[in-house]
Amino acid sequence: MYFLAISAIRRRNNHYISIEESWHELLESNDSFQLFKEQIKPYTPITQQYPGEMAFLFFMTIIQSESTQTIPLLISNFRFNRSKNTKLYQATEQFMEKFETEIVPVPHSQKRSFLLAVFSEHLFASLFHNFSTSISGNEFSPYTHHRLPVLKQKLHQLIDELYNETKNPIFLEKKFLASRYALLLSLITPLHVFEQRIKVRLETDLSYIANKSIIDQVKEYFTNNYNIAFIRNESSEQADLVLTNIPSQIPKGPEVVSIHRLLAPRDFKLIRETLDRITEKKVQQQKLHKFS
Repeated sequence: MYFLAISAIRRRNNHYISIEESWHELLESNDSFQLFKEQIKPYTPITQQYPGEMAFLFFMTIIQSESTQTIPLLISNFRFNRSKNTKLYQATEQFMEKFETEIVPVPHSQKRSFLLAVFSEHLFASLFHNFSTSISGNEFSPYTHHRLPVLKQKLHQLIDELYNETKNPIFLEKKFLASRYALLLSLITPLHVFEQRIKVRLETDLSYIANKSIIDQVKEYFTNNYNIAFIRNESSEQADLVLTNIPSQIPKGPEVVSIHRLLAPRDFKLIRETLDRITEKKVQQQKLHKFS
C-alpha cells in the first residue's frame, strides 16, 4: 500500500519512470508482461501511455507477490526468464548452486518457493541500488539487530565470491542481499546454526517443572540469536554461562547471571549482554587460533 500511495502521488505530479536499457531483456516477448498490461488496462488508461511506468508497475507487482492473484504472474515471469536465460535468472541459479554447496541444502519440498523468493529479491536488487531494506522499509531484525558473526561472515563471503565469479552487478548490493538471504535461510534452519556453541547450566532451588519452564523460555527468546545448549548439572562439561537464583554457590570460572524465580525483562537483558560478551570472546579466541 505504501508503494502504491507513493507511486500515485508521483504520477499525479507528472513524474513518470522512463524505461531503462537493462529492462528490455526482461520485457521483450514476455507474455506475463503483456497479460499484466491487459489485466490492469481498465484501471490505468493514462499510465499505459508510459512504457517505463508500466514496466515498473509490473516489476513491483512481482516483487511484492503475496496473493493468489499475483503469484501465477510471478511464476510465469520466472519461467520466461529461465527460457531466455536472462542475467537475472543466471544470478539466481548461480546463487542457488553456491548457497546449497557452501551454506545449507534447500529441502526439496521448499525448493520452488525458495527459488522464486530469491528471484524476486534479485529483481529488487537490480532495480534499486544502495538499499538496505525492502521497498516498504522493513528489515529482517533477527539478522540486522543481532551479532551472528559467523553467519554474517559466511553470507558476506558468499556474495563477494558470487560477484568475483560472475561480475553481475546484482551482487554489489551486499547490504540488501545479506539480510534477505538470512531471511530465506531462516525458513530452512535457525540462524544460529553456524555460531559457536554456548554451553549454559541452570542452577536453582526450584522444582523440575519450574526449571524446565525457564530453559524453554530462554531457548525460545534467543532461538535466532545464539547457539545455546543447556547442559545437565551433573555433566563434567565446563559451562560458559550459569543462570542461577543462588549465585553464592557458583564457583569462579564461567559467567554468572543471577535470575528471578519468574524470569523478568531485566533477566533477559542481562542474559543477552552476557551472551554477547561470551560470543565476542569466542570470536577473538577463534581468530587467535586461526592465525597461530
